[in-house]
Amino acid sequence: MKNRGELRIPLRLLKSVVAKKHIKLLRLLATAKLCGHRCKIGVLRKLIRLNDRTFRRMISKLVSMGWAGYDGVYIFPRSWRRLGLNKRRGLYLVDVPKNLVRFEALCFTLALKEICRRRGSQHLEIGKVEQTDFPARYLSKTLEVSERRFQRLKAASQKYKLISVTRQFMIVGAANEVSSLKKNLKDVSVFVRGTTAVAPIPSRIQFNV
Repeated sequence: MKNRGELRIPLRLLKSVVAKKHIKLLRLLATAKLCGHRCKIGVLRKLIRLNDRTFRRMISKLVSMGWAGYDGVYIFPRSWRRLGLNKRRGLYLVDVPKNLVRFEALCFTLALKEICRRRGSQHLEIGKVEQTDFPARYLSKTLEVSERRFQRLKAASQKYKLISVTRQFMIVGAANEVSSLKKNLKDVSVFVRGTTAVAPIPSRIQFNV
């Protein structure tokens, strides 16, 4: 049996699950919600494809967190309104990715996109936002994740083409001036590119979701 319907996962919830590493729980909840206002536990078990022990533990966790109710036969996902969430913006789904890494990358990308939007992004096309990249330290702190995990999630987003990153450079002189530029421009990485000497500037990231 396939799940049906459509779903928009609120942005605030996306940020929370990325920070707290609740991606598996969110995938379980989203799968149940796509089945309707209630989902038979046996059906959900087949859709989510987890071993029985892990599945039962995750159901108990969903219930203890207040995300769903359970009567032994059906699981009853709570509405976003009941959870105090606004679904106006967020991740729109008609099916939940079976690949957990891809699902986590989707959640991360939408959360990151919202940060860039707040910082004054330039809207290029519907559904796309282009923004000068921010330092990993700032972004990881805002998303409440470690810098190492931030880099891993960003790499996954690039792999699935959810984010495009373009490296940018500034011309600082001619190629034959590299040696002197390296001495005079402290703490700046200078190297040859073609016939010019260049220094890197913040990359440009484009969101494709």
